[in-house]
Amino acid sequence: MATKKVKKITAGDSKTITNSVADLRTLPVDELAKRLQTARADLLALKKSLSANELANPYAVKKQRREVARILTVMTEVKKSNNDNEEKK
Repeated sequence: MATKKVKKITAGDSKTITNSVADLRTLPVDELAKRLQTARADLLALKKSLSANELANPYAVKKQRREVARILTVMTEVKKSNNDNEEKK
């Protein structure tokens, strides 16, 4: 019986660079949308690796999930501030 060689994926393999909220707030909305799309794709890949038992560090899924939430929070703040500015006019 042949043994299956499994590649272990580490947290460093993720393409998304973790950003602080202050850095994210300086970005335009279209850049935030691109980063959100990338972060969600990376999260999906990490979840697939976790279910296939190829993920060396399961904490990477939690870390990536928080990155997605961080980006969504900043996008919501930007939309809210835009709505507030329009109401004041």
